[in-house]
Amino acid sequence: MLTQFSSSIHNGHFLVSSGPSPTEIMNVRGRRFVHLDMLRGLAAVGVLVGHTRGFLINGYAATAPHSLIDQLFYFVTGLGHQSVIAFFALSGFLVGGPALRDIIAGRWNWGPYVLRRLTRLWTVLIPALLLTWILDTTGSALGGHAGYEGVFYGESFSGPSPADPADLSLPTFLANILFLQTILTPVFGSNGPLWSLANEFWYYITFPFLFSALIGAGGVLSRLCNALIGIALVLFLPIEMTLLGAIWISGAIVHHVVSQQYRCKMIDHPAWTPIIIIAVITSLSFDKLSPGLLWDLMLGAAFAGLLSTLTFLPTLGESYRNIASALSNISYTLYATHFPLLAFVWFVFFAPTKLPLGPFATVLMTGLGATALVSGAVMWWAFERNTNRIRKTIEQWAMSIHHSKRPTLDNDPVK
Repeated sequence: MLTQFSSSIHNGHFLVSSGPSPTEIMNVRGRRFVHLDMLRGLAAVGVLVGHTRGFLINGYAATAPHSLIDQLFYFVTGLGHQSVIAFFALSGFLVGGPALRDIIAGRWNWGPYVLRRLTRLWTVLIPALLLTWILDTTGSALGGHAGYEGVFYGESFSGPSPADPADLSLPTFLANILFLQTILTPVFGSNGPLWSLANEFWYYITFPFLFSALIGAGGVLSRLCNALIGIALVLFLPIEMTLLGAIWISGAIVHHVVSQQYRCKMIDHPAWTPIIIIAVITSLSFDKLSPGLLWDLMLGAAFAGLLSTLTFLPTLGESYRNIASALSNISYTLYATHFPLLAFVWFVFFAPTKLPLGPFATVLMTGLGATALVSGAVMWWAFERNTNRIRKTIEQWAMSIHHSKRPTLDNDPVK
């Protein structure tokens, strides 16, 4: 299973995943981090573009030599894996940071935290799994069964492979709902990108236990219990999944630094921004040339430092703010739903044919990508935009149960 998890990172199953909701992308004064909105949205679009190109257009090596414009095209549309790393840091900053703050302050509460994270994840995940089942089942019936069996994996390097064909079984469906994909079962159906949700969920759960054990306000026994649970979870997870969590932790630490009443002297130094930009470019270049865990971690640390700069940059006008907000709003749904749609179209209508890079291929790629983008926006409107309403409904239901079970005395004025 570790081999499956590791190969999924470098074979096109990029991460954008759930992360924080757009309402969580706030700064310490309650305003939105506009540039983090944009980063989140662009990461989702980057994943979509990379997968769309991977299905429709020949790979870089298959069509050499290339003009400078061709090289730029392949570079820009090939940053999906780097989007993974950026988003791990971003998720740690926006989810892990507030968790770390509350643990240090002694006001950590598992109940609201878990409810917020699960409603955030499930409101999108469950409809995405159902959409995957519909598209995969229909695509296989229309003649795309070879694609779902992994026959064309050598052409796309994404989606089902001969070793891991699309699995639409009920146990796999339930395991994906419980975030056990890549741990106990494969991802559901053709939707390879769902591997990242397992990372997200177990980071959300594991690291607060470890934070509470190390710096929590509880007594010795409480901290020992937290440590044992945290260590047990670390041992349960695939080792590379755990190691990549260091990027998430780095984002949480940076959030803690920038959310203080005073700004860190290092961040305030005029040389900080150019240094961190150089670090991002350098580590990104090495991560592209020699992909691997080491450079992933280096790039993640650089991205975490970059977030500290992005939080203090001035906004770029109302139009920029609106675009950033719109992209951020649909980013999770877009990530969770785009791949089975792309796979359906290619498996049924094109496979195994791929096109050389050119005007026609570029227009076709743009059209298919736009279709997936619109589909994601529709799915967002139908489901994800109701996340807060669903959460409040569950909270009210829980409160009503709590009050109904509370014992009362005959002279209780509430009775």
